[in-house]
Amino acid sequence: MYYRRYTQGRLSIVLILAILALPFFLQEAQAQLNPDRLIQYSEKDGLPGADVYAVMPDHDGYIWTGTINGLSRFDGYEFKRYYYNPNDSTSVKGSLIWSLYEQPNGNIWVGGVSALNRYDPVKKVFHRYEYNHLIDQPLNVETGILAINSDAKGRIYFGVRLNRGEGVTHGLLYYDEKADSLKRFEYPDSLVIGEVFQTGLDKFGDFWFLSNTGLFKIDQSGKLVKFHGLDAEFKNTPQFYAGIHLDKAGFLWIGLLNYRLCRYDLQTGETVMYPIKELARKINRSFYFNSMDEGPNETLWMGSNFGLICFHKNTGQFEIFKDDDDKKIERGDIWTVKFDAFGSLWMGTQSKGLLKYDNTSLLKTYSNKNEVKNSLSPGWANNIREISDGKILITTGGQNGSGGFNVLDPETDMISIIPNNEIAPLIWGINSVYETAPGNFIINTFRDNYTFQPATKKIEKLSFPGVPDNTIIWTFYTDKQQNFWMGSSRGLYKKSKGANSFKLY
Repeated sequence: MYYRRYTQGRLSIVLILAILALPFFLQEAQAQLNPDRLIQYSEKDGLPGADVYAVMPDHDGYIWTGTINGLSRFDGYEFKRYYYNPNDSTSVKGSLIWSLYEQPNGNIWVGGVSALNRYDPVKKVFHRYEYNHLIDQPLNVETGILAINSDAKGRIYFGVRLNRGEGVTHGLLYYDEKADSLKRFEYPDSLVIGEVFQTGLDKFGDFWFLSNTGLFKIDQSGKLVKFHGLDAEFKNTPQFYAGIHLDKAGFLWIGLLNYRLCRYDLQTGETVMYPIKELARKINRSFYFNSMDEGPNETLWMGSNFGLICFHKNTGQFEIFKDDDDKKIERGDIWTVKFDAFGSLWMGTQSKGLLKYDNTSLLKTYSNKNEVKNSLSPGWANNIREISDGKILITTGGQNGSGGFNVLDPETDMISIIPNNEIAPLIWGINSVYETAPGNFIINTFRDNYTFQPATKKIEKLSFPGVPDNTIIWTFYTDKQQNFWMGSSRGLYKKSKGANSFKLY
């Protein structure tokens, strides 16, 4: 599923080598973040800006990013940027992007400062929506869409806040699909919503949002209720700095300023506090949560102004991740955290760009790229084996004589290639290859068998007594008794040790 759109039709071959993952969670409360699993994407990679406020994996596997300098979409190889064009009404409006949301039908909402867009992936156009006339805000002050989410019935809500300062009194809007326009969510005079920072949907179908005036819930009947269960906790905590998350078990998680994570049971009203003592002992500055997402194995991952934090629900233990490489996320602001369908964690940061942390298997893809010198020869990769010097042999083949004999050095990651047409004329594919001695190989093609020495490119035709010409050989094998076996299109052949010919099974 992950990256499935751009792996179809884009590459002629894909060779994936999976390195078994080391245990990710260590026994101690603190753990060393494995630098090999952390990938950083910056402006030199095509990311629009170093400040990334929003990250969203879509259902096709693309990673959308909202940055200080516009919108982009990452396909695993490169970033596609979307630019604002004042002369094109179908281009994206806004350069400072705060929020992203994908509808089940594939439409993508893009919110930012003074801008709200809906992207149609079929027509590849953006539709713009005005909203400033729906809210009350000071004159000459910019507003922005900070949060986008939907309720259980599919109604899409938008949280509004000022770019600087406070003053919004109607910060919750929703999309009227029939009118194709935004409307203001009206509420009783006894309540004031204010600016809306974060939203979520619980397992019972109720829609929650956090504002600068408190925590609210809209039930499935559309009734707005202010939640007072945590008023005491919010008393000295600006709500903007309290990240929230609603999990599948029916708990509301809230990160509080004073180094605490709060779990609230939506059914029983029970509150449990988890102090992050390690943080309280180590830092002497204000601490706050920005974003949370559910991870594998009953974990909750949190982006904060002190980097990345993982909480184990089963044990109540925190892991504060540290890294010693040049990415330095430990004391940086992580504004958003999102898991994709494959369990990779994506992080939008302040000044550090986009980070990807893979806590499952570490994968590296080798493919044919015409513009890249150190890539595989074209065609299908049909033989992969380790040879006597520890290098990896990969053969490829395709139409029109494409393909070749590739040797990958795992230490340097360099690939040396001998094209098939330099091995012998009219070779367009190698069915099987076998190393008989260091630097000496047997290869079977759709025409003949050969002995081949890559170092000198010396090649000679070879016949196997008892095996008809033009037999396709798929594999060679020597057993412990030094019997030589061949799996072929005609069946299984064996040449016993000391025998002169092969016997067909």
